[in-house]
Amino acid sequence: MPSFDSPKDAAALVHEPLFVDNIRPDEPLFQDLPRVIFFITEEEVIVSRPAIGAGAAVDRRWDVLERPTSIHLLQFVRLDGNPGWAGADDAELGRRIGALRHAVNRPSAEVYSDGAPPFLGARQLWWSTLTAFQDGVDADRAAFDKLLAQAGHAVTMLAVSERFLR
Repeated sequence: MPSFDSPKDAAALVHEPLFVDNIRPDEPLFQDLPRVIFFITEEEVIVSRPAIGAGAAVDRRWDVLERPTSIHLLQFVRLDGNPGWAGADDAELGRRIGALRHAVNRPSAEVYSDGAPPFLGARQLWWSTLTAFQDGVDADRAAFDKLLAQAGHAVTMLAVSERFLR
């Protein structure tokens, strides 16, 4: 999910030269454009990075903003999903499965003040590698299942997240 400082900034992406020159021409190769759903949210970062003294030293130095790629689990909670999809134990469940960063996204009040958003919300979790994700889930499958089940009806995907570093 791209991140912007405001809905206005998100709308301006289509005019960004880097996007126009390098990404837009490739969009049909990696997106089903007629089925794209735009969802503008306000992000709440539950865990920004591993706690000091927690986990391996390499994980403590990990920062989503400093890595060109990471493994990114995205869960989009459908409108008929669980309204209580984000729970008080989310941070702990994410830690138990080794997620290095965890955020929840709720619909932007500014954008959706007059209408219904396409989703109740979204959950994002990050790992440094696919192996780290697999090891985390294998270490505590019950925590993984509980965290994802909280959403009820949802679309969940695991992706390699890429970002431009400036």
